[in-house]
Amino acid sequence: MKQAMKKALAVLLAALVMLGVGGVGAGASEAGKITTIEFPDDFDKDAVEELELGVSKIVPGYEYRFFKFTPAESGHYCFLAEDPNRDTRVALLDAEGDMLDYFDSWYNRPPEWSFKIFYQLEAGRTYYLLIYTYGSGNCTVTLEASSGKLNVPKTNVTVYHNKRVSLAALLKGTTWDLRHLRVSQQWNAQWVYDEKNDRYDYIMRFYRGETTIRVTAPDGEWVEIAVTAKFTVWQWVQHYILFGWWDAMESDDQAWLLVYLLCSPLIILFSPYILLRYLFTR
Repeated sequence: MKQAMKKALAVLLAALVMLGVGGVGAGASEAGKITTIEFPDDFDKDAVEELELGVSKIVPGYEYRFFKFTPAESGHYCFLAEDPNRDTRVALLDAEGDMLDYFDSWYNRPPEWSFKIFYQLEAGRTYYLLIYTYGSGNCTVTLEASSGKLNVPKTNVTVYHNKRVSLAALLKGTTWDLRHLRVSQQWNAQWVYDEKNDRYDYIMRFYRGETTIRVTAPDGEWVEIAVTAKFTVWQWVQHYILFGWWDAMESDDQAWLLVYLLCSPLIILFSPYILLRYLFTR
């Protein structure tokens, strides 16, 4: 059993390293990407460890494992590893070895996850999850059923510059587990555990200006939210008055310089207070 697994996985991982895509074997897509694993003749599928809903399995660092799952009900499922900073390559396969989905944490995971794969599975069909951890530390794998509805109260929101924005607040009324959603906002954002509500939340920060984020659910439903970030009063003071001279010099804008000079008496008067506000509220 172990030798058969190693034989299949060695071929798979060699291809993943060379091609950066999932799946191995005789089958290939029109684009030339390998999409199929041919299980060796001596590979015992019955001996592969079963995944159960809500039951975690451990994959040690620098090892590979096969798991299988046969859903009793058709629906959307999430294969999830919440360990932070674990480097993994993961392929979801059907019983014939055709690759249904692939995830490489090196390219597309936030630091809070090892991996997340969502897929609509059919009742009675057996699926295989192939995992390789190429980093140190254990990878804890959990399978969860996933269902819900995207109920977004507003698709246009205004927030303050560089202040914390909660995904749960933006999606108030949404019944999906927030971890099961894909959010296009990847920079300046992180998943955090909300102890009060016993759930994970996605905290984002937006800089002054306009940004559009897309939230996609496992069933393919998606919504776009237009976010406009603006300055608070004190951020305006800091930017345009306290540091107005820098903008004037950089842009060579006489209007900016005039505003700065006109406000200079106020700067002198309030500079200690403004400086303290800046130091303790940024």
